[in-house]
Amino acid sequence: MKRLLALLVVVAILIAVGLFWRRTRTATKPSATPTSAAEIVSHLKTMADLPDEAPTLAVVSDLAALPHESFFARAASGDRLLIFSNSKQALLWRPSSDKIIQFAPVTVQAPK
Repeated sequence: MKRLLALLVVVAILIAVGLFWRRTRTATKPSATPTSAAEIVSHLKTMADLPDEAPTLAVVSDLAALPHESFFARAASGDRLLIFSNSKQALLWRPSSDKIIQFAPVTVQAPK
């Protein structure tokens, strides 16, 4: 009888520990990386004071195709480029480290 009671207590403790571990594991799951321009701007507004306009979004995929300017010196594949045309500002954000890599004024040329 004592053995059965001890076994039930051990099983109950193991179940409680398993449930606690599962709950904390799902609670600390990293959130998904924002993908749309609106989601990225909303996320980045917690880090920086951004212009109040919808930016043009581009993903850096080919470093060789980037212009040889100091703005892109630290760019990496997968970085997001946000261009705020009205405010004439550009921002380079790295989702993998969740850091703003570069923020600078730009000259936006009208299409010819």
